[in-house]
Amino acid sequence: MPDLLHLEIADSYKVSPITSKLLSSLTHQQSGSISLVPKLQSLSLKNTHGDFDDDDSIGMVESRWFKPGSELSMAMLATGRACIRSVVLDFGSRREVDAEIYKPLRKLDAEGLRVVVSGSNGVQV
Repeated sequence: MPDLLHLEIADSYKVSPITSKLLSSLTHQQSGSISLVPKLQSLSLKNTHGDFDDDDSIGMVESRWFKPGSELSMAMLATGRACIRSVVLDFGSRREVDAEIYKPLRKLDAEGLRVVVSGSNGVQV
């Protein structure tokens, strides 16, 4: 899926498709190996099962964000990788969002990434 720009996954099944393996495959690797969707610009994950690895999701988002115009930005674009622009993590009514855990994404939001993390206690990022 090298040309996919927008991805939305909702776990409407008994077993969630949103796994650590999926998040790992979406993570840009420093080694230069290409991730599953290198040009991804927006990602929406709706996880209502409660089984979700916060650290993996944060790491994946951090690996795909770089400030536009930065040296890293130019290097990433040269290898065919796009900077993610929008991330929505929706946990529905089954799980509260711990704002402290998602603090790294608030920093990225302040840098220009559009981030929404919501759960039973409302929007936390």
